[in-house]
Amino acid sequence: MKHIFNINGFIFLLSLLFLLTSCGTKKENMTNPNDRLIVISDGFEFENINAKVWLSRHLKINDSDKVILQNFNLKSFEKNESEESVLFGNSYGNKYGWIYFRLTNQSNKAKKMVVETTTHLRCDGFKGYILQDSTMTSFGEIKRETPLYERFYPFVNFAIPFNIQPRDTLNVILRSERLSSINEVSLQLSEEKIFLKKLIFSDYERLFQVLFALASMVLVLSLGFIFKQKILIYYGFFLVGLTLLFAVSCSLYDSLDFPEAFALRTYNIGSFLAFLTNALFHPFGYELVHKLPINHKRYILWAKIIVGLNLIMMIAVGITQKIDYILPSIFAILAIINFTWILYHAILAYLRAKIKYFLIVAILTCVPVILKTIVPFFQLGTQYPALNLNYFNIIVIILALTYMTIEQFRKELVSKQNYEQNLNQLRITMNDIRKSEIETIGRNLHDQVGNTLASALGYLNMKTIKIEVVRSLILESINEIRFLSHNLVKDDDKPLTEKIEELVNRFNDFSSIIFQYNDFTNGNVNQLQPLKQQNIYMIIQEILTNIIRHSKAREAYIQVFERDKIIQINIEDDGIGIDNYQINGGIGLKNINKRAKLANLHLTIDSTSKGTNIIIEERDEDKSNNHR
Repeated sequence: MKHIFNINGFIFLLSLLFLLTSCGTKKENMTNPNDRLIVISDGFEFENINAKVWLSRHLKINDSDKVILQNFNLKSFEKNESEESVLFGNSYGNKYGWIYFRLTNQSNKAKKMVVETTTHLRCDGFKGYILQDSTMTSFGEIKRETPLYERFYPFVNFAIPFNIQPRDTLNVILRSERLSSINEVSLQLSEEKIFLKKLIFSDYERLFQVLFALASMVLVLSLGFIFKQKILIYYGFFLVGLTLLFAVSCSLYDSLDFPEAFALRTYNIGSFLAFLTNALFHPFGYELVHKLPINHKRYILWAKIIVGLNLIMMIAVGITQKIDYILPSIFAILAIINFTWILYHAILAYLRAKIKYFLIVAILTCVPVILKTIVPFFQLGTQYPALNLNYFNIIVIILALTYMTIEQFRKELVSKQNYEQNLNQLRITMNDIRKSEIETIGRNLHDQVGNTLASALGYLNMKTIKIEVVRSLILESINEIRFLSHNLVKDDDKPLTEKIEELVNRFNDFSSIIFQYNDFTNGNVNQLQPLKQQNIYMIIQEILTNIIRHSKAREAYIQVFERDKIIQINIEDDGIGIDNYQINGGIGLKNINKRAKLANLHLTIDSTSKGTNIIIEERDEDKSNNHR
């Protein structure tokens, strides 16, 4: 509980710091457009112009170009401070965002320039205007549904060319259209020949992301089904969601005809797949943490709640478009919960079990995404209700999760290999014990029963038959056979306490030694692992057999205790003791030691001429592993 308060306090202080920092951010409206003049020189190739443009989130002009010119007001524009993108916020109530920038061509040659939004995931339409004197002229427009062969350049990016003459200055106005959720663009200005060279690489980069996720998905699912490993299978399904989500960036859904009965369209399919991917993460996430020292019931409960919320949002996206404007907010919240949940359990795993690799991976993948999402949220408020997750973050996350999955898979294989080795050793040991027990039974039948019956037969062949002696020898043989048969009784399905009690009662039936049994654990000994219970029973049986055969005792006590949650069994007799048992131990003692080692039990033997005390107990390392 102390750790939880520390973590929550840290998050609160961090959030408060970001909030206080953001309160000092002042928005500056346009006073002099030349403050951010973009200069085109002879050596100009391309430039990210996000931090050199002015933006307006409030203009609600959506009619003809003439109406736009009449109502256009540069005073409503403010500086864009971000170098990564131009963010207009939620498109609800105003599907247009406006951008203004001013550029001058200082070279002696006319330049053919291309302005583009390098990502169109949050842009459904892109249009350019030249504002000159009292005229406003459109120089191109692209919409999401515009086929590649009808665009200025047959690539995914929304790119529009325009010309600028030598020593000329242009006022460029761009209109970003968004039909649902967040309206955001990332602007780059390039000379056309440079643009064509790098554009191919840009499309290949997107294609690589899809193919990378697809190849990872196929590989992981194949390994999962071959080796029957749930963590690989669940990770593969998570990669299915990521692959489908990556395909949005390649416009693979733009040409699809969605059924009219559903609300899914090209502009909200990304939200649908994002919720799907978020839901697919949790079965995989549980496989990552299910062996860590955490509260598993609580984890499963919250995972089910989060998965349920994602499924509800998927259904909502599929049946109505009225909630599109709040989808980014909901997804951002759910995704941040996911990342925070992972980070929280990674911290717990480190604090409780010093598991470092999980914490390192969680910090590298979760912290940058959480901070990049939370900080702009405090700076821009409800205008930034979306998860800030770029392709680099996603690739890093995939690689990190793949590393964790492979590490977990490697541990599973090593554990399985060790288990098989231990199982083989167990079979060998059990066979050795079984052989020695069979040899003991055969030797007892030969030495005890056989010799006794042979002696009885000898007395019967005498001229004068000694009836009482023969009768005594036959009764001795009968008791020996009963004794051997009692040791062969199979009652594995009964609780250990009941089996020990029946064993003691059987021995009391024919033995002159008085056996007394007491269980002071209230039956907790029955909660031990089955292998331990079986071997404890066989050890007790072997010890009682040795007491009857060799101890010459009058009484023996079998008592079961529990100390510090460790089961302890004391077997004590008042016989003559075991002489040199450590050096000259017979087959019985050897079998006892083998069974103790097999079940990871600790044996203590204290023997004197006045009796023997044998203690059977769990090893200390079993204390936290017993499932009681």
